[in-house]
Amino acid sequence: MDVTNSGQSDSVAGTGSHRGYSFFNHKTGDKVYTKWEGTHKTTIKEDKSWETNVEGKIEFIGGTGKFENIKGGGTYTCTHTAIKGGCTSVVEAEY
Repeated sequence: MDVTNSGQSDSVAGTGSHRGYSFFNHKTGDKVYTKWEGTHKTTIKEDKSWETNVEGKIEFIGGTGKFENIKGGGTYTCTHTAIKGGCTSVVEAEY
């Protein structure tokens, strides 16, 4: 599956909000559309490394094929550093 994200972020000193849309293109040709928004905060550690923590909500806003009537949503949390990053999402969907 390919995913395209389009987002916008407002930050002051590494803290702020973000919002955007994601488009999930499944190998079958079906698509899922979501919108998301949340907050983020970057912390500088004593060793001058940094860590950004992100959290927010995601909502299904549409789809095609078997996902045409998708409804639901959930939450996401992410942690990013200069070396690695990753996110966890918990969602519920009906389609």
